[in-house]
Amino acid sequence: MDDLTQGFESSFNKEACYKKLAQMGYEYGHYFQGLENVWMSEDVIVSKIKIEEDLYDKQEVCFFHPSLIDACFQTFITSEFLMDKEQGEIRLPVSVGKVRLLKNNEKEIWVVADIKENCKKNLRGSIKIYNNQGQAIGEIRDFQAMALDQVASNVPDNRVDAMLYDITWEELEPMGDNDEIAVGNNDLVVLFEDDNKLSEEVAKIYKDKGYACLMIRHGDKLSIDEKKQILFTYLEMIKKALMEVFDLYFNVKKYKCKDILHLDNTGYVDNKDCTMEDLENTKQKTYSLVVLADTILESGIKSKLTIITRGSQRVGLEENINPLVAPAWGLGRVLYQQELTENFGYLIDLSLESKSIQDDAQMIYNSLSTNSRVEKELVIRQNATYIPKLGITERIRKSAPLNFKKGWASHNNRSFWSSRSISSKKKWLHMGQLSLFWLGEVRCQKEMNGVI
Repeated sequence: MDDLTQGFESSFNKEACYKKLAQMGYEYGHYFQGLENVWMSEDVIVSKIKIEEDLYDKQEVCFFHPSLIDACFQTFITSEFLMDKEQGEIRLPVSVGKVRLLKNNEKEIWVVADIKENCKKNLRGSIKIYNNQGQAIGEIRDFQAMALDQVASNVPDNRVDAMLYDITWEELEPMGDNDEIAVGNNDLVVLFEDDNKLSEEVAKIYKDKGYACLMIRHGDKLSIDEKKQILFTYLEMIKKALMEVFDLYFNVKKYKCKDILHLDNTGYVDNKDCTMEDLENTKQKTYSLVVLADTILESGIKSKLTIITRGSQRVGLEENINPLVAPAWGLGRVLYQQELTENFGYLIDLSLESKSIQDDAQMIYNSLSTNSRVEKELVIRQNATYIPKLGITERIRKSAPLNFKKGWASHNNRSFWSSRSISSKKKWLHMGQLSLFWLGEVRCQKEMNGVI
């Protein structure tokens, strides 16, 4: 295969290659920097691609690892190196004629890209993929990439609309009266307590039904107060502490865990009043969910974890949201889909405009006591319950080109977009009721009024 690299005009090693790609506006993470060397002429590019060592052991689960495929497409983009320009047009793949691949377990592959067209607006060609022995293991025919503004302007409005999907919330029919479930003498509900007494109201309902309740909340150290509540702090020791508590109650005292309710994300901080302390608390509360999930798995208990938030979801466009609790909802989706598939109950979101915590507590209990419910994500608004449905978005009906440059973006549309600097390097864009945020370093300065 080394014979392929002879006679080329230019060559680039890995460091030089990804430095030039970054200058052009392409930034690749560590695991997607597979190009080891690139040799190029005007119409042919050869690249040597290597998968990262810690990904190689996981390659067995893939027919052809995504990082290798991505590096094949990156080979095409390097054709712009010969154009001697620092800031190229950002290109997006728009079509592939045919893909043929053999299962690959090699650490290294070779790519030969045949460039058919390379101009400001369009990049087109084909790829052949080889292993170190020179055997063909794949090809990608008629690959085409276009400058981003060309992609948007060449797609009909109705086609763009058909490709944009959004979550809408559909109201459920009332379930009627729930059948009372027989409660055993040692049935226990574990509640991770919030700051606004909602967990206490939920505990009252469970106690009235005959359950024992274990309240776990913040404290300087692991201890039990006069109310027989467990206190803990969000430190690295939290997992060990929880294992000790679970062992005490479920192995020594022989309680049977009915439900685990995490209510520590039911508070609300207005965006205008957000501080760095609030952001740190959000990180700690989210981290506590990770530790709790690990503890549930390691302890072997069979109960279900339910995560409750307030204002993390928007049922209607006019409804306010609570961004600080959104990470808990996102993590919850990962847990029930991948990690706690047998130990997850529900994701429940409460309204920011609830009439009373007593009503919220009753709705939480009603949702958890309905054994026939199969939906995992529930939004409670007043006395109604909603579930998510995926459908074509109704919020954007007209499209227009997105123009990306290094460090900024603009959108030409009938809707009004504005940009405002919130720090020396960050901007935000707003269109009607939709907002785009650059998410990177999070800084909270007084002149920003706490808006992240």
